Amino acid sequence: MEQGETIHSNKFLVDQACVLLSKLNPRIRRIWLAKPRHGHRSIASTEFLVLRHRSGFSLAYLFCLCSSDKFQDVFAGRALGTSTSHQRVKPDDLMQLPSVVPSEALVRSFDTHVEPILDLIHTLRVKNQKLRLTRDLLLPRLLSGHVDVSNLKDE
Repeated sequence: MEQGETIHSNKFLVDQACVLLSKLNPRIRRIWLAKPRHGHRSIASTEFLVLRHRSGFSLAYLFCLCSSDKFQDVFAGRALGTSTSHQRVKPDDLMQLPSVVPSEALVRSFDTHVEPILDLIHTLRVKNQKLRLTRDLLLPRLLSGHVDVSNLKDE
């Protein structure tokens, strides 16, 4: 997660949970399960394909499908471009990829096991971001002596 000003390409609003799949240089895996936080606007570079789940599929299944080695190999093989640094996959090429369509009961069972794990990953990612911000605020003050920790007790 970054501030919108750090995204140097065009941007679009991410208004609901979705999977963001980078179409730029797909040999480098960039897949995010985007869950906009309530009260915060979320945006993404237009270099991402926005995938929303349909009936019969879940967001967790879609994310895991796109994260699989097999999918990534086929997806990266669809990239077009004159140099390896600016290859892209066209949205139509993504839509033509074959996919396994499990039964709704199997997807529900899958979700029961996988969604809690993905939710925990998301929660930990947000917590790590807050910890990084806290560290970046405190560390310079500690090193410069502006914050005195000499009276803290070990526990």
